[in-house]
Amino acid sequence: MDTKYKLSERNCVEVVTKLMKKGKIKLVNTLSNSREFLTFPQLEIEIRDELQANGGRISATQLKEAINVDIAHVESKIREIASRDSKVSLLPPHENEIITSWYLDNIASDVASHLEQHGSSDVAKLAMEFDLPVDFLRSVLDRHVGLEDDATIRGTISSSGKILTESSVRRLCAKLRGVFNGTAKPLS
Repeated sequence: MDTKYKLSERNCVEVVTKLMKKGKIKLVNTLSNSREFLTFPQLEIEIRDELQANGGRISATQLKEAINVDIAHVESKIREIASRDSKVSLLPPHENEIITSWYLDNIASDVASHLEQHGSSDVAKLAMEFDLPVDFLRSVLDRHVGLEDDATIRGTISSSGKILTESSVRRLCAKLRGVFNGTAKPLS
């Protein structure tokens, strides 16, 4: 089937630009070329793909570079995604990073394996290691730490931010019991 009339690429771009100016269609112009456009649903797909490819955590500036779209569009779209999807949230305090719940679950299991080896750790040290705000990591760990069988991390978090496993608490109690037994007996 031959077409009688064809539009050049330049004419197509002009038509799309006019439709955008009149508000008939909403598209996002890419930074690389004024002839490339993304729809807002496609922008969301691109953001989710990049989030998946980066292990569940990515900043708005990294998304801007990867998708090649103005950062204002990226920031508004990640806020929209985080408000609609309970498994995705913005990382406080600046909220310029998007993070998934499975990324946070992976952090909790990494902390659990770290605690199996060392017995205890500080939330502040772990926050530096994972590059997360201390209060945010504390709230994540509060959901995963407990003495129940279904807890990812079996242990407790002290008010000072120290995470202790059950075995480290038992060891500490045994040491204290030994110290108190030693102080209760007279010295020669």
